[in-house]
Amino acid sequence: MPVTPDTILLEPLATHHAEAFWPHAQSDALYAFVPIEQPGSQQELAAWFARLAAGAPAHLNEEWLNWAVRLPEGGAVAGIVQATVMPDGEAELAYLIAPAFWGHGIGRVAVRRMIEWLWHERAVAVLRAVADTRNLRSQALLDALGFVLAGEVASSIRGVPSTDRVYAAQARSVLRRA
Repeated sequence: MPVTPDTILLEPLATHHAEAFWPHAQSDALYAFVPIEQPGSQQELAAWFARLAAGAPAHLNEEWLNWAVRLPEGGAVAGIVQATVMPDGEAELAYLIAPAFWGHGIGRVAVRRMIEWLWHERAVAVLRAVADTRNLRSQALLDALGFVLAGEVASSIRGVPSTDRVYAAQARSVLRRA
């Protein structure tokens, strides 16, 4: 499955994406290193997507942007990419790509396309992302995009202590990389 920017579509996340993503959302591996609960049904997944699509509550003073990562061939939803944009113009990125699509560059292309959009549409210059120290795939994706390790913080996943690596990058630097 050759992946290029032309073979991946980012669509604003909506509840209808839950139907296409549901078969992939059932994989335990998808949730191994992220602090979210695996949805028990397609309806729970759709409700989660609806909460994300609704955006941040006003009292948080931040903007939530969420996209479904769709493959035009067959219409599969391979995952989601997310950005939380702060009032100072910085953004924290997150992504969740289904294991069936790992190893094909889909995450890298999708995150890069999100960064392009953030740069052009929201003038986001500073980017941050967090990856569990055990999540080697996520760390490799961030390294490939030009993010640099900025530190580590204690965290937990479903009550189990863990450590997150915090990465940072300048959007301009990421976009210059091939």
